[in-house]
This record gives sequence, C-alpha cells and structure tokens, in this order.
Amino acid sequence: MAEKRDNRLATVLALALLAMILMLTGAPGLVNRNPPHDEASTAAIPYTLAGQDEYWRAEYRIEAADPAADDTVSVDFAYQAVFTLAYLGDETDLAEAGSYTVTFAPGTDYEASGKMSRDEPGGFEDTLTGRTPLWTLYYPADTSVAGAIPPMDGSYRVRIQVGGMAHGSTDLTLTREEAQP
Repeated sequence: MAEKRDNRLATVLALALLAMILMLTGAPGLVNRNPPHDEASTAAIPYTLAGQDEYWRAEYRIEAADPAADDTVSVDFAYQAVFTLAYLGDETDLAEAGSYTVTFAPGTDYEASGKMSRDEPGGFEDTLTGRTPLWTLYYPADTSVAGAIPPMDGSYRVRIQVGGMAHGSTDLTLTREEAQP
C-alpha cells in the first residue's frame, strides 16, 4: 500500500515538474515564437529595400504574393520577396566569374542566401546582371511557418562574394527606397 502511494506521489511530482518545465520554456513547438509581420510594413506593401556601391546594386522587393504562383503547396502565401542583384560595371567583367554566394541579412531572423556556379544550368550571368532574380521567397500570414518579412524601416547587410573577378566581393547596406512618382 505504501509502495503504491509512493508511486502515485512520484508520478504527481514528475507531472508537476514537466508542467513547470513547459511553462518556463514556453512549450517549444507549441508556441509561435516568431513575431507577427510588422503592421506598418504590410500596410506599405509593395516596398523595396535597396543599396548599391560603385559596382553592385541589390534590391529586395516585398510585395503581395500572387495566389496562383504555386498551386503545388497547401499554404496560402500572403507576401513574396524578390531579390535581384545587378553588376554595374562592364558586363564583360562577368566572364571572369566562376561562382557566387550572396547572403541577405546574415546572422538575423531574415537571413536568406543563394549560390551558383557557372557550370550549373540556370542563367548564371542573368542572375548577376539583374535580368533574372536570384530568388523569390514566399511568406504566409502565419509567421510560425516561414518567419516574418523584413520590416521596411530596417537596415540590412548583403554580402556579395563572386569568385574569380575583380570587384567581386563587397557588402552593401539595404534600406527602404522611396517610391518613384
């Protein structure tokens, strides 16, 4: 009888300890720890984050998602972010390039990156001249699925590393570009 009571007490204590751990940790996996999309930013859509130096220009355009963009997934996307990079120098310089890695907002919740080598199919030089976006990311309204869109009032670093060419490595700072009238 005493042994049964000790087992019940141990079970109750274990459950109480588990409940306390879940309360203190916020029940990982059960609670959305991602903040919602910034309301001012979603109200301002579309907007463009842009930055450039003498040789490179980067743009990250946030806009409403095209609902027909991808009917193969079961998530309704609310927003899309299109990242475009353009080399501003003489395009013949790009013949020296062998590969690239581009990282948006490294080390932050908004980090995204892409890489490509010349021998991969997909228009290597077109992605470095702005004719083809490097990537398009889709965001549902629920930030627990894919995080939040980068807020329009932020400042974001972009690291560009293009192997094999002069002026191939730089960091740009992207900020909101005012809409052209």
